[in-house]
Amino acid sequence: MQSSSEQPEAQSKTVRFHDWVLQCDVEATRRAYAAVLKGGPEDCGCCYCRNFQSAWQLVFPDEFLSLLDDLGIDAAKPVEVCDYPGSVGLRRFDGWFHFVGSIAAHPPTEPRDLQPMDPVAARLPEAPPVSATALVDRRGRPFSVRFSHRADLAASPFEGLQVSQLDFSGSIPWVLAEPQPEG
Repeated sequence: MQSSSEQPEAQSKTVRFHDWVLQCDVEATRRAYAAVLKGGPEDCGCCYCRNFQSAWQLVFPDEFLSLLDDLGIDAAKPVEVCDYPGSVGLRRFDGWFHFVGSIAAHPPTEPRDLQPMDPVAARLPEAPPVSATALVDRRGRPFSVRFSHRADLAASPFEGLQVSQLDFSGSIPWVLAEPQPEG
């Protein structure tokens, strides 16, 4: 496993994940998630989010789940999940979580990796690097993880705290009894 942690001081914890080094306050993150009643997909309730809520445990790699635990993140409460068409019986998704802390070091980036993910981010003064760490999900499909100093749609328990964002993407099987919508 590539995730390890050290305790440099009482509130701050160093978490190493591949080439990423993160400083986090695990207890503050846990308290914030305990105050969040529902994650974004559960709150939304559309068929795509209901499918994600039913299937994420089939997809998230063990290494990713360990990372979430190391950071104090509740794996059942992603902030948001965006669903995209995939092949029959399979959907692609992107999503993110927040944690209290910061990015101390990130993987080397190539010039193209320094380009922001979207036009709005391009106007931000500190557009984050978007190098992703490649993993393999529980079904052998690509799964990626990256971090940024963004805090898109941060829930109110995170207000006033130094927050960083953990983005993830992969594919998920369609597990609902209802037919998978086209597109």
